[in-house]
Amino acid sequence: MDADEAIYARVFHESLVRGDFASFTMLGQPWFEKPPLFFWLARLSVAAFGETAFALRLVSALSIVACVALVVAIVRRLTKDDAAALVAGATLLFTGLFVFAGRQVRMDVPVTALILLAFYVFLSGQERPRRLAWFGPVVAAGVLCKSVIGLLAYPAILIFSLLRGDWRWLKSKWFWGGHAIGALLVLPWHAYQTARFGRAFWDSYLFAQVLARVNQAVVYGREAPITYHLKQLFVLANPWLFAFLAALAWACVVARKEWRAYRDEIASGMLALFFFLLFFLPRTRLLYYFVPALPFTAIFLALVWRRWRMRAPRAAVVVLYACLALGALGTSLRIFDQRDRDLFLRPLSVPSRYMIAEDEKIAGLEFGRAGLPLYAYNWLFYPTMLYYSDGNRLGLPFERARAGDRLEPPYLLLIPTPLFRGLDALPVLSASNAEAVFLHRGPAGTLLRVGY
Repeated sequence: MDADEAIYARVFHESLVRGDFASFTMLGQPWFEKPPLFFWLARLSVAAFGETAFALRLVSALSIVACVALVVAIVRRLTKDDAAALVAGATLLFTGLFVFAGRQVRMDVPVTALILLAFYVFLSGQERPRRLAWFGPVVAAGVLCKSVIGLLAYPAILIFSLLRGDWRWLKSKWFWGGHAIGALLVLPWHAYQTARFGRAFWDSYLFAQVLARVNQAVVYGREAPITYHLKQLFVLANPWLFAFLAALAWACVVARKEWRAYRDEIASGMLALFFFLLFFLPRTRLLYYFVPALPFTAIFLALVWRRWRMRAPRAAVVVLYACLALGALGTSLRIFDQRDRDLFLRPLSVPSRYMIAEDEKIAGLEFGRAGLPLYAYNWLFYPTMLYYSDGNRLGLPFERARAGDRLEPPYLLLIPTPLFRGLDALPVLSASNAEAVFLHRGPAGTLLRVGY
């Protein structure tokens, strides 16, 4: 598990030990970063499979299936075209970033599934108004899954209504009645947190985790340029973002001439673009934040492909198969290979985040087992090591080490492998008769035991 996964897994573990899933703690301190729905669902999977990485990730993995099914259903409802619907599902399934995010302990794919479900409910409610009553409760579930991100169902229905010119849902008693039910679902937990923790809850839950992040860079401890995220998106969603740009260009051309005939294509393209821009504008641009844009990109591409197939069926099928093959290859490499890759799928020499997490896991397990202090030299993240050491249950020192620090043996020392220059050139000082022994040397980290 990487740093984010380890935090959520640790929070879940402490709630399981305390028998309290109404409020959360991290290392015994109140934790307000995320709402409870993901942890409630994980509790069910852990009850069935035990507290394992598989069980904790199962919620996200099942959400992949739900998202693919919903994308297929949405395109089928918009077009009555089974082939286009299957293209949308296959496009999403072979998007590396989406599937990789869905194999982790994260809320991004589950909340995306709820946004898609709310959007599908809205579309089906145009023909059967009673179904609009489900929109509010589904949005409430999205809010309980990942706070304000669950509200992104509203821009989706507003953009489609704007292009279609259909606002009947605003007068629907079922739509507003469903919102009353949604309020009854979402308010009790927030009211409980407010009553128990007061302003401290909202300072963290809303202001620190949502509003402050608009002006706060949170990527490896420093702000990453927009070009970094663009490059990563093109690599991890290859080749679909190239196809997306080409389809956007096509949509801009047809929009000037006969936009009414292509309003669903234009609306889905605008919606995907909106999601991308929404997470590009803030200074915090974590790659997983872009996950909600990917299903709408798949919908847009499937709708455009359908139009292209009407005019040039052979070319459309050939290009589709080529893109699916490339997407399947990139997704497989992302899942089954630990290395990061460039735009041409060539492996990079720098350790990937997955490699870092694996070395941190080994260090954390040894820390929990050896009963020695652990010092980490020039290391950025700690949650994974804390999780696998059982939250430092022994109360031993777990600190950053700086060059020239004098440490008292015995202790464990973790050094980035690219910075390790040999046992006789350690960056920290110990007694002259202390000896260092290799415990592990991975692509990201080297773990030593220093003692007499």
